[in-house]
Amino acid sequence: MMIATFSIWNNRVAPVFDVARQLLIVEADSGHEIKKTLHSLPVDGIEKVDWLTAAGIEVFVCGAISRFLEDMLESRGIQILPFIAGDTEEIVRCWLKGNLTGNVAYAMPGCRRRRCMIGSGPEKEPASMHRRRCFHAGAGVTRSTKQSSGIR
Repeated sequence: MMIATFSIWNNRVAPVFDVARQLLIVEADSGHEIKKTLHSLPVDGIEKVDWLTAAGIEVFVCGAISRFLEDMLESRGIQILPFIAGDTEEIVRCWLKGNLTGNVAYAMPGCRRRRCMIGSGPEKEPASMHRRRCFHAGAGVTRSTKQSSGIR
């Protein structure tokens, strides 16, 4: 049995987890959905991470996520599939079939390069390594983009 959660907003994967207020939890066994429930999330990021941990979440699917929350989730053993965009039901079906990781059809806009899809190819790089190489990490605001755009 596997428990996955999908950060949602308006029936789509939420573009930024840090401000998301709802989750869809899907319990699955051998690629078949067993149970699906909708939950409200706390506002505070640390409380969100605590909630996900207490719920026994193993896989977390989201759009952009801050490095702080990403590191907290990873340290608690939760696999993160970030930079995903699209209709929640489509994303769930794709995940159940095992076709979500590396599927550029569901990559966030601007994150279409092969290396932007976490876990694509033989290297299966962790999200923390991906962040160092991809502009789109951290909702597109990295140290280099902050300097060039004037963001402080």
